[in-house]
Amino acid sequence: MDFIYGNDPINVNRLFPFFFELDQFLNIKNAGNSLQKMNPLLAHYPSFESCFVVQRPWSLQLTFESFLEYSSHLFILIEKTKGLTLRGQFIQLNNNNTLLFIGTPWFIETTELSRYSLSLQDFSLSDSFTDMIQFLKMNEINNAEIKSLAESLKEQKKKLEEKELLYRQLVENATDIIFRCNTQGIITYINSAAREITGYTEEEIIGKKIQDVVSPESKEDVSKLFGEQVQKKLPKVNIEYTIIHKNGTRVWLSQNSIAILENNEIVGITSIARDVTYKKEAEKELLLSRQKALELAATKERFLANTSHEIRTPMNAIIGLSGLLSETLLTEKQKEYVHSIHTSAGNLLVIINDILDLSKIDAGKLQLEHIDFDLKEKLSTLIRSLQIKASEKNLILTSSIDHRISKYIKGDPYRLNQILMNLLSNAIKFTDHGRVTLTATLLKELTSYQIIRFSIEDTGIGISPDKLLSIFDDFTQADTSTTRKYGGTGLGLSICRKLSELMEGALEVTSTPGKGSVFSLTITLEKGIEIAAGKESIHEANPDFLNEKSVLLVEDNEFNQLLAITILEQWNAKVTLAPDGLAAVAAVRKQEFDIILMDIQMPVMGGIEATEIIRKELCVATPIIALTADAIVENIKEYLDKGMNACVTKPFQRENLFEVMYDLLSSTELSKANK
Repeated sequence: MDFIYGNDPINVNRLFPFFFELDQFLNIKNAGNSLQKMNPLLAHYPSFESCFVVQRPWSLQLTFESFLEYSSHLFILIEKTKGLTLRGQFIQLNNNNTLLFIGTPWFIETTELSRYSLSLQDFSLSDSFTDMIQFLKMNEINNAEIKSLAESLKEQKKKLEEKELLYRQLVENATDIIFRCNTQGIITYINSAAREITGYTEEEIIGKKIQDVVSPESKEDVSKLFGEQVQKKLPKVNIEYTIIHKNGTRVWLSQNSIAILENNEIVGITSIARDVTYKKEAEKELLLSRQKALELAATKERFLANTSHEIRTPMNAIIGLSGLLSETLLTEKQKEYVHSIHTSAGNLLVIINDILDLSKIDAGKLQLEHIDFDLKEKLSTLIRSLQIKASEKNLILTSSIDHRISKYIKGDPYRLNQILMNLLSNAIKFTDHGRVTLTATLLKELTSYQIIRFSIEDTGIGISPDKLLSIFDDFTQADTSTTRKYGGTGLGLSICRKLSELMEGALEVTSTPGKGSVFSLTITLEKGIEIAAGKESIHEANPDFLNEKSVLLVEDNEFNQLLAITILEQWNAKVTLAPDGLAAVAAVRKQEFDIILMDIQMPVMGGIEATEIIRKELCVATPIIALTADAIVENIKEYLDKGMNACVTKPFQRENLFEVMYDLLSSTELSKANK
């Protein structure tokens, strides 16, 4: 293609070998030799869109008018087959229907020539005008890109500065101490909270080692943990320690230390420490309060134990001697007096037992048994034991047991009996006419357990709805008139509720005033196994087994001496009396006894000390029964650990003492026979 300049034609290929013409339909009419060499299709008048992609101007539309509009702008075109970048301008020719693109390739390296199938001969190297245009255009583009990059960097810097300011404000306004130290433990930064909590200024603390402000008792632990973190490259460690405030007081800190890593090496430690002084003081106060509570509970327990002992000791004589008196020839009036004494003493004993049980439950010291027992036999025995009391009020006392309930159950028969005994006794006490019924119903059968509901129904005075919940509170009855008429402390139901909860059961009540009440105990009991036949009952035992047996009675109370001697002599035993433990040890040195009844709390020497001497120094294996007014279970276990064989608590029943003595003497005689 030639242009006429003056009178001379000019060959465009020599000046601009990468030119092409564009008609009004955006078809390429002519293309420079270098372009055709790279893409031969350009010789066949293809469409512009099939050969090039416009990279700039961005807002260009693929219309002839749009090309005309932007003809004075720099164009950047990408050739589609090879990806060559062309930079240049469109020039409108005189006929107004054709545009001429004059441009040059854009290379970063000369090695790119081979990629586009070009050589240096394909360029107009002799014309500096095109090089100048290319340089100027390139410079214009580069300046725009640099300006854009600079603005971007400026914006990023601004954002970084904003983030840094934000983080600095967070650190400086934090309520926790934030500080940094190097691997030698030298502090390099502290925030404002550190200054407030330690009392030191930034100048006073920067450059010091962390150990310089740590209390003497914490220095070793802090130094050790810091060294381990640096040496073992631990990412995070936690420690609680104390520091010395500038005013001399101690401050407790709970600290997390986080390692700062560069190239997998620790270059420093950032620590966040919280002032937990208040928490530590609260924990200390709580510990002191707990210790005081335990001491108070122990004092209360000792008081109850001593009170119980002091009451049980005379009660033993009152109940026992009144029982012996009732067996003598008396007038009807005398029998009434003796019965009143015996009954009143029994009621007082119930109160003492209730108070002890309540104390043990509240202290969490009540231990439940988990043994096999015959449930149906226990319930039958319970009903029989209350028949006399019910018949005295002309009440009908009956029981009904679901036949599906297992005969043998595993649990605590004594506490279950205590709950049911209390509920039945209450039902009888508060019922003046009608009946009292105990019903045991199987609610649900499980593989190894049974859910059983025990119901005690009466036709008594009933309870008003507003009192149904409060009757289970300590020392509470339905109203004061009930206390005046029927007596009692209001502890029984409270103990029953707490025992049922210990056994993971539920005690509930429904009642209608004037018609009666129903107390229901729902409890899950494990199925038991058949237990061996019981030992010979005291009624079947030989009543003369104590005949001529030598018994050492160690007792300091003269009334209890009288009671025990009277009972033992009724059994034809030969009794030797020792008023204290020292006298008992002297008696055992002189004489051999078949059995020893030993009181615990005595002057001169107590029963435990005497037992230890008899067992360890004298090496005497004579059965020893602790005959004590101490009903604390833990103490009874101690007596057995010290060498006693059994324990009978005062006030004792003759039948109970007889049974224990029979068991021990029978076992001793059997052991001697086997030897």
